[in-house]
Amino acid sequence: MAVPYTKPKGGIAADASILRTRNAPLKICTWNVRTLFQAGKFDNLLQEMKEMRVDILGISETRWAGEGMIDKKGYKMVYSGGSEHSHGVGIVMSDVVAKSLIGYWPVSDRIIMCKFKASPFDLTIVQVYAPTSDYTDEEVEQFYECLNETLKQVKSTDITIILGDFNAKVGNTAMSSTMGRHGLGSTNERGESLINLCEQKKMTIVNTLFKQPVRRLYTWKSPGDVKRNQIDYIVMSSRFKNSAVNCRTYPGADIGSDHNPVIMQMKVKLKIPHSKQTKTVKYCTKLIRLPEEAEKYAVLVKNKFECLYVEEADATRDIDQQWDCLKEAIEKTNEEFFYQGLIEKGNRSGSQKISLT
Repeated sequence: MAVPYTKPKGGIAADASILRTRNAPLKICTWNVRTLFQAGKFDNLLQEMKEMRVDILGISETRWAGEGMIDKKGYKMVYSGGSEHSHGVGIVMSDVVAKSLIGYWPVSDRIIMCKFKASPFDLTIVQVYAPTSDYTDEEVEQFYECLNETLKQVKSTDITIILGDFNAKVGNTAMSSTMGRHGLGSTNERGESLINLCEQKKMTIVNTLFKQPVRRLYTWKSPGDVKRNQIDYIVMSSRFKNSAVNCRTYPGADIGSDHNPVIMQMKVKLKIPHSKQTKTVKYCTKLIRLPEEAEKYAVLVKNKFECLYVEEADATRDIDQQWDCLKEAIEKTNEEFFYQGLIEKGNRSGSQKISLT
């Protein structure tokens, strides 16, 4: 397994407004597509993503080599693969969501992490593709060790969501805050590894929290549809599990895979990275409409301006320096005059009661 990156890649600068999802929950999905290394397969994926109205889609088994970011048809995708066209993971996001991307970590051909600027807490998405039953227990342990190292880079205040094909069965036995009783089947050894990770990191397996018909629970079916199992999961911080509105599979989605996409709806607000939010102060100017108050205001501005102008060390004052002094004098007078007027004047001379907004 590769060593996790310590610094993110591919942060996207943007100047769009904050993405608000109070009335439209964010849809987050994970899907093992078997491969994207076929002509037209990526276009097929984007079409299915559009029809399902998914905002963030984690992908297992992209089978793309290398790592990077691509932009196509109103979506952006970051991916991480090995030197060969096997395994591979990626995260696709709509352009609206991508404006909040802080960066991504292409950890290995089985793990990729993205972080988004969000309010009130940042959102971290980790897409994984765990080793199948064909791999040894040692390789599975290495995968979970690498995942643990990756999660160490996540702040405790972040809304952390791990998506992907874990090739594990957690069953339907409720276990405190780790999982609910609406899973499918019984627990196996690799399912216990996933449950242990959730207990250590204080996370919850969201699939198991919502009661659904069986056809909305299974995520994989064997050739000939002989067996159906639940091995793809969405896991999130237990602290924020109440943010999940719903979680279920979509068997109707078609991309030539034996896996079904798992979609979770949650309410979250994203904002643009590095945006500076300035507080606008609005003064109530009703008081200054009174002649005696207007005269007093003018005297205060004049006195402050002269005081600041005299204090100016440079003897060769230009028009810009004069303007700076006047601007500062007006700002200071506004703060003192209108606040003082609020305290002393109140409802005076028939004027309305003044309030600061």
